[in-house]
Amino acid sequence: MVSNAVQRSLPFLSAARFDYFQTPAEGQSGLAIFTSEILSHQEFEKFNANEAGLFDQIRGMLGVIKGIGSSVVTLRRDPGLKLQMMNVHLHPSSQPVRIAQITQLLEKIESILPLENPLILSGDFNFKPESDEYALLSDVANLTDSYLAVHKEYSKGICTYCTENPNHWDGVDGVID
Repeated sequence: MVSNAVQRSLPFLSAARFDYFQTPAEGQSGLAIFTSEILSHQEFEKFNANEAGLFDQIRGMLGVIKGIGSSVVTLRRDPGLKLQMMNVHLHPSSQPVRIAQITQLLEKIESILPLENPLILSGDFNFKPESDEYALLSDVANLTDSYLAVHKEYSKGICTYCTENPNHWDGVDGVID
């Protein structure tokens, strides 16, 4: 259904739902990449650490899994230009679990070094720019925050997880993704 909706707005659609790359599928990751470019080399790696309480046990019973979806994107206008895309969904509330997940992500990135293509990491990170998790990705992995690259700073009042969101639970506007 999402593929059909996206296809109406993109003249060419390549889509990777990372749930489909496990054999056998263990559940639903919710990770996907939609693009008008060409996708190849899709793979999914389930996070080893993912539980920190009752809600995680319920998610596990429902077949909700978290991990790293990875794909190579080839640009249609320049087939010689490729991008390495990684998409993650980190734990929503447990910092120790997120740090374990980021450690696994860093190991995954290290396994593809030296990079043949520029790396773009996207996802639902569930941490703030001043967090240890952010420092791990920016300092240890030497990744660049695209928002900061354009805007130079996080302006007061800017939020990616805003209190107006009906699913918001902590009552504070913040930048988490």
